[in-house]
Amino acid sequence: MVDMEGKVTKRIELGGTPADWDLLAIQAASADRPQACRIAMLNPDWDRLLLATWTPGAGFETSYLALENKLEEEIGGVAFLDHRLIVCTRTWMLGVNCNTGSVSRIMPNPNACALDPFGAELITATDYGLLTTRFWGGPEDPVAPGTFEPVYAGRMDPSDMLAMAGDDEEHFKLVIASNGYLTVATIEKPAFNYHCKFVGSKYVDTPMPYDEIEMPKLYLPGPMAYAMDECGTGAIAFDARNDAVIFFPREKPYGYAFVQEIKPSLDASACLVRTRDGWFHWVPGTVPDPVELAHDQMLLWQGDRALVLDTESASLCDIAFAHS
Repeated sequence: MVDMEGKVTKRIELGGTPADWDLLAIQAASADRPQACRIAMLNPDWDRLLLATWTPGAGFETSYLALENKLEEEIGGVAFLDHRLIVCTRTWMLGVNCNTGSVSRIMPNPNACALDPFGAELITATDYGLLTTRFWGGPEDPVAPGTFEPVYAGRMDPSDMLAMAGDDEEHFKLVIASNGYLTVATIEKPAFNYHCKFVGSKYVDTPMPYDEIEMPKLYLPGPMAYAMDECGTGAIAFDARNDAVIFFPREKPYGYAFVQEIKPSLDASACLVRTRDGWFHWVPGTVPDPVELAHDQMLLWQGDRALVLDTESASLCDIAFAHS
């Protein structure tokens, strides 16, 4: 049994009901601060953002941002893009200026979106292919895209999408989730005078049923991605270095709602998997270890640090825990 009992070392007082705050997006803070990440959280009234830089074990730098308009729909994918936050809802892709709080409509009915690993372009998956665009304007301007350019044209059924490192510095991979399988597209990175370009793709089968596949995105880009099917029959890790699918070990078919949640570490080298039998610490390719979590509201974790919502103190907390 792995002990993950937490001890609070840093906190942010949120007030209200902290369990209703939603973690929307994270991003590496900067090249000179590799351990730090930016986070954006939305309050229960959907009209205020908490913007923070969290360095595990060292605490927070925080600010609050009032939004000009509420984000009133169910939110799917979210990505940081410089001073902007790109938000996909059920009916619209929205752009939030993190300096002014303005909220702009970008395009209707997005299926999924992902920021390329180089931070230059936003790629959108639709039923008919992939589109890419860049964003222009100054730090105080409303979020406005340039022209949407096709990257790939063809019938698709995307339920989720994630951008990952490629096989070399000139390319990256898009992992596109559909019903029961993944499509891994190789994309040439954008340059100053041209958009990213589609190079090729391959079909990757998974040992999951014909249901939508969901990929958690609240971790920093690395060689590993994680996914589960909508009905919770299983979980997988996808290794972009060799396009291998690693299945979360199980001794027998578990049926629906066995896997309930996946929380990758910030560097995606491991993950916490919540099942009907409790939490497990899993490094892909090894046997999962059962763990006990002192806090159900764990948002992020890395090594021996975690970011949690403490409902008793109405706080966002940086805690220490052991899992060895």
